[in-house]
Amino acid sequence: MLSFQEPRLKKKISDKEFRYEFFVTDKAPDVKEGRTYFWFKAGSIHQSEYGISGELLDDVFEKFYLSNQLAEQGEFRKGLRVGVWKTWHSNGTMKSYEYWDNGLKRGMSFLYDEQGHLILKGRYKSDKKHGRWIDYKSNDTLVYKLGNVVIAKPDKVKEAKEGDQVKKGFFKRLFGKKDSTVVDDKANKKNGQTELKSQKNLKEKVSSDKLKTSKKQSSDKAEIAKPRKSNFFTRLFSKKKKADANKGQ
Repeated sequence: MLSFQEPRLKKKISDKEFRYEFFVTDKAPDVKEGRTYFWFKAGSIHQSEYGISGELLDDVFEKFYLSNQLAEQGEFRKGLRVGVWKTWHSNGTMKSYEYWDNGLKRGMSFLYDEQGHLILKGRYKSDKKHGRWIDYKSNDTLVYKLGNVVIAKPDKVKEAKEGDQVKKGFFKRLFGKKDSTVVDDKANKKNGQTELKSQKNLKEKVSSDKLKTSKKQSSDKAEIAKPRKSNFFTRLFSKKKKADANKGQ
């Protein structure tokens, strides 16, 4: 016996910006809390958290720009997104790449600009940002833990190193001043010794000059005295010669 199942018809609808092609199912699932369901009713796609009121989207889903350029593509399973979902800019370059697990984002997520450059990268865990997220546009990096930004704690090792550097800098300046003082003291002492030596040399020079002056003065006096003595004897003998001459006459 063969049984034939009527093939499901693809639904096609449109609005002012996009066209949609998708499948639906009338099977009602056990609605889970914290998950967004997509369903179809009265010619439109609706979405709601923790509740449905129409035919659930199921299987392949595609969205197009009015130019027929692909805008979004993915898959539903009983109203929940599953597997890889991709979106594109109107110029055809990829806009985003994400992975869904029964209506929850999981794994790596990528976002691109219209030129195709990666501008945001990160990971989801249970539909929440988790781990390191890098924003290439603002050149910034944030770390998340289940959706909450983690404020990095100061690195104790780094603090210890910085403290050691501060201490070393302090002691270096301290001993540097001390060494400078010692050098200055040595220089002053050396200068003082040099000055004392100069004063001593000056005194010795003055004494030597005085001694030379004294000797010279004595010599000059002696030279002055000698002529006087010579003149005295000359006059004496001259007088004697004159007396002898008179006697002869």
